[in-house]
Amino acid sequence: MRVRNNKTHVALTLGLGFGLVLAAATCFATITKVARTTSTSAQAGPCNNDWPAYRIFVEHFVQADGRVIDYSSPQLKTTSEGQSYGLFFALVANDRATFDRLLNWTRTNLAGNQFDPQNVRLPSWLWGKKPDGSFGVLDPNSASDSDLWIAYDLLQAGRLWHEASYTQLGQALAAQIVRQEMTTLPGVGPMLLPGPQGFRHGGVTRLNPSSGSYDAIRVYLWAGLTSSADPLAKPWLAALGGMRAKVAQTGIPPEKVSSTTGTASGEGPLSYWGALAPYFKALDDERGLGLARTHLAVLDTNVPGREPVYYDRVLGLFGTGFIDGRYRFDEAGRLVPSWRNACD
Repeated sequence: MRVRNNKTHVALTLGLGFGLVLAAATCFATITKVARTTSTSAQAGPCNNDWPAYRIFVEHFVQADGRVIDYSSPQLKTTSEGQSYGLFFALVANDRATFDRLLNWTRTNLAGNQFDPQNVRLPSWLWGKKPDGSFGVLDPNSASDSDLWIAYDLLQAGRLWHEASYTQLGQALAAQIVRQEMTTLPGVGPMLLPGPQGFRHGGVTRLNPSSGSYDAIRVYLWAGLTSSADPLAKPWLAALGGMRAKVAQTGIPPEKVSSTTGTASGEGPLSYWGALAPYFKALDDERGLGLARTHLAVLDTNVPGREPVYYDRVLGLFGTGFIDGRYRFDEAGRLVPSWRNACD
């Protein structure tokens, strides 16, 4: 996506991916607010509720040293996104030991041991098997979406677990995001870049709000997770009615939809149902939610040969964790895990 210093071109281009830009902007605004929040909740420890799907995810996709692996890729890749999602799930599960393992691996391998409040570096987004068979960083550029998630995870962990070091690191990382991954577009205002390198050339700024069209399914997830008290929640959901109508008509989410003709094709994988479950719940669509629950039930089982792939697992955890009441977000964007009340 290209944005030039021309108001008409900017408006037309941004319209194509506005929902996901809104998601990123909302996430950043939440981080900024949370960085100033000092409220407390619960202690880490024995108050965690059993979460079978999370346990299976950790067993199958998280190494003992805290590396989240996508085994479906030939590079056996690890991404900063995967680490950020793992941190979030560990916090939702009140699993501080796994949270620390994930954080330490990220610090050592993606940030070159420069990941402390006084010396924080944006983590490289891609790590895995190199052509020579060794393992290491494959692309040193960072990814702003996962950087935002990591900062958010740290700020929420500091608040919920009463650990100042997490809060300080989250604040330092958020400050680096502002310095390196934000820009101001004439006639638009502050915008989040996909990363610090390679997206600004002279008078042209490239934005990638969808992070790839296949990953755009997450816009339904973020919309569904948004607190109903948020003033953007209703208009956001109202702008996304096409998916609800298509599932009501066919019983499945389409894999692809043409942005020019609206023609749908294919059947979305299990990860789509994970992303759509909170969306259907927010819309009070019982049929859609029931279909999602039926498909996602496989995440609570551990059958050899029928293991869902990485992306199915992570979006499935986001979806089922929310609709099962394991977590929610309040009107200020703060995480409210179910174990908070159990530990109060």
